[in-house]
Amino acid sequence: MTTSILKRALICSAFLLPVAQQAHAWPVVCVNCATEWTQLANNIQLVTSQAESVRQTINQIKMIDNQIRNTKNLAAGDWGNIFDQLQRLNMLARYGESIAFSSSTVMEDMNHIFKGYDAWSQDVEPQALSEHYQDVSQTLGDTAMAAMNVANGVHKQQAEDNVLINRQQQASTNATGRLQAIQAGNQLTAQMINQLQKMQTLMSTQIQLTSTLVQAENEREQARRAQTDKFMEGDVPTLDTRQLEAYTLKQF
Repeated sequence: MTTSILKRALICSAFLLPVAQQAHAWPVVCVNCATEWTQLANNIQLVTSQAESVRQTINQIKMIDNQIRNTKNLAAGDWGNIFDQLQRLNMLARYGESIAFSSSTVMEDMNHIFKGYDAWSQDVEPQALSEHYQDVSQTLGDTAMAAMNVANGVHKQQAEDNVLINRQQQASTNATGRLQAIQAGNQLTAQMINQLQKMQTLMSTQIQLTSTLVQAENEREQARRAQTDKFMEGDVPTLDTRQLEAYTLKQF
């Protein structure tokens, strides 16, 4: 029994051995593997290219948005009305009989009020001299009042200026682009120039008052000197021709 089984086993091994050896020698070949890897690489490259295209598109949109913001104007130019303010101050400087710096005939007005030495060296009635002093006094008083009116006018305009400056500062703070920031800065700079112009008006008013005061004092001095010189030019007898009267002391 045992011998029979061993023989059968040997016979089966003889038939199966060539089959096993042939199975180990068979190669494994993937016909479509190269095509699949190439397609996968192409897909990756396509996705990368699409991502780059999207990135460039986003950058272009950002650039366009920046250009729009940088070229956007302010809603409205807020420059104030300095011309109207200065005109009001100039009108205040022309109060009454004052000699205003803003007058187109300021030199003619000065020469009309202050006549000078030559005019007072002529024959002048006492009444005319008195009236002239009254006119000079009126001019000097009105000029001082005009200076106070201009200073008060500038003070009242500060409220308007503060409101304007606050609006301009808000526009500068809320500027969303380069152009808006530049425009807001220009408005603030213009407001500074406007304030300097008002300071010039105040300085001109001070000069107006000082000049009138100096000229009034000079006019009084010239009138006094002219009248004194005219008196001294009269026919006055010399000392040796005068007759001296005897004077007797009173006895007590």
